[in-house]
Amino acid sequence: MSASAAIRQFLFEAQQRVACHAIAFTPPSRDHFDFHCTAADADDVRHVLETVADSFLLECRNRPEPVVSNRVRYEANGPLLGRFLAIGIQDDKTQLAGVALLFRTMEQ
Repeated sequence: MSASAAIRQFLFEAQQRVACHAIAFTPPSRDHFDFHCTAADADDVRHVLETVADSFLLECRNRPEPVVSNRVRYEANGPLLGRFLAIGIQDDKTQLAGVALLFRTMEQ
């Protein structure tokens, strides 16, 4: 199984086990963005996660523990979107290999 296929399988299985609206993974290079969401608004949610990924990558690079954001807005003074859990994934040299993002709507 390729690394990309393993990541997609991980995202699928994680969403089955953790109550979330969407889940994604991206490396620091941002050369790809793996995403899993079965909801009707998946395209919109993907766009939001891709947009916020850089800030979560920066936060996860600077701290070893997961980052939780409970009141996320897409635009200043815009409506609350939901909650994020960002987990930095380290490689075998303890360097940041990427970040896994879990997204829950405000209703979840």
